[in-house]
Amino acid sequence: ETDYVLPLVGVRSAVALDWDGTSQTIFYTDVESDVINRAFWNGSNQQTIIANDLESPAGIKEATPC
Repeated sequence: ETDYVLPLVGVRSAVALDWDGTSQTIFYTDVESDVINRAFWNGSNQQTIIANDLESPAGIKEATPC
């Protein structure tokens, strides 16, 4: 078992995490900020992708094309 610490800035209470291995991107929710964010595995390119109409986003699932 290996633990990793991701160098992310401003995360208050991350709850859910999803990983896209193709783009090396993580997606995560922050239930105190009520947002869904993404960043590269190394912590760069950190962005909020959903910030509207969320209340304690405690889960996340990456959409896959049909």
